Amino acid sequence: MPKEIRAARLISILKYGLVFLIATMPFYAFITVFGSLIIGHYTTVRLYKETLIVLLMIISIWWILIDRRLAKDFFKDRLVKLSVVFAAMVVLWGLISYLTGHVSLKAFGYGLIVDLRIFLVFVIAYLLSLKYRFNEKKIFKLILYPALVIVGFGLLQIFVLPHDFLSHFGYSLKTIMPFETINNNSKYVRIISLMRGSNPLGTYLIIPISALSLLLFRKSKIRLKASIFLLLSLVVLLFTFSRSAWIGAFVSVCLVVFLKIPSPVVKKRLIYLAVSALILFGLSVVVFRNNHVYQNLVFHTQSNSKSASSSDAGHLSAVSSGIHQIITNPIGEGTGTAGPASVYNSKSNPRIAENFYIQIGQELGLAGLAVFLAIQIILAIRLYKRNSDLGIMMFASFIGITVVNMFSHAWADDSLAYVWWGLAGLVV
Repeated sequence: MPKEIRAARLISILKYGLVFLIATMPFYAFITVFGSLIIGHYTTVRLYKETLIVLLMIISIWWILIDRRLAKDFFKDRLVKLSVVFAAMVVLWGLISYLTGHVSLKAFGYGLIVDLRIFLVFVIAYLLSLKYRFNEKKIFKLILYPALVIVGFGLLQIFVLPHDFLSHFGYSLKTIMPFETINNNSKYVRIISLMRGSNPLGTYLIIPISALSLLLFRKSKIRLKASIFLLLSLVVLLFTFSRSAWIGAFVSVCLVVFLKIPSPVVKKRLIYLAVSALILFGLSVVVFRNNHVYQNLVFHTQSNSKSASSSDAGHLSAVSSGIHQIITNPIGEGTGTAGPASVYNSKSNPRIAENFYIQIGQELGLAGLAVFLAIQIILAIRLYKRNSDLGIMMFASFIGITVVNMFSHAWADDSLAYVWWGLAGLVV
């Protein structure tokens, strides 16, 4: 088979595989829950995305092996080199921990998935981008078409459907709850649309909200559609009651507007406006601090709450404990010993720091955290320097999602991880 035809086929396989993965991941929770209702085997159904990513990785490795020039261009990139180093650390630290009995096999395996999938999808997408360039219009469609379904169903949950509607499709205590509440109070329902939960939904929405904010600077026809879509997306974001996602979206939109507006005078006014908004929020905390509705919506608790502790107190305690563990063990305890994977360790209690970066530090120590941060910083700088609408959108959404990661394990969410890092590989 001629080299050109073989390369074209490999490009086609990787292209359609990645597009399918990125386009369907916002519906991953619904697909797996409803799929397991029909055919059973919930855990097995959930692994379809990992199966696909492994197949794409095998194809990518084979392509690198048969195309020396491609391999040279691929491995000379610092992001790829650092990703390989990080992957090696994740595997090595995990193996040592497993062989010494500090982590169970299931926790180790799940830890590998959580820590490595963002880099696997990124390097596959980056490899494809060396030979095939998605134009801007296709990237925006890949973001906004799935988001339109997510936002549309979210609006139905808010205004039309009963709260437990998704229970008809297999949502339950054994899979995923059909809705969430604030402070275990049924008066304050948090929507999840077709995703795994309210916080993942809110964090995911930062991506289309960033893209739509950018489209407001386009022609009047596009601007009108983008304005309506953006408004509806913000309504759905509001009813997730995900405070970290609210903050992340606010930061992301501010960055998009700040980077798109050329006038220094207008930029200065925008800074004043953002600061004023923060001051007003601070004043609202003082004025409405005794209002039960405000307490639930903003603090996710109330003065006469039946819960033993507030979510904020729990978060601060988890973060403090995680930082202390990194300080006392700067080498790290191994893949799967912290974060969502740690719940599968029968010999030790789960270690949930509610911060993805602290999780990496707990698992891989200061060295692993340094490599992870280096990848993030280099990627952010490249997106910022790309000097295009796609670069601005991805940079702004990255900063917004990074803010969310300060309060949760956002990158550990399947949908968000594959969507954002897959897009990043295609764009950077």
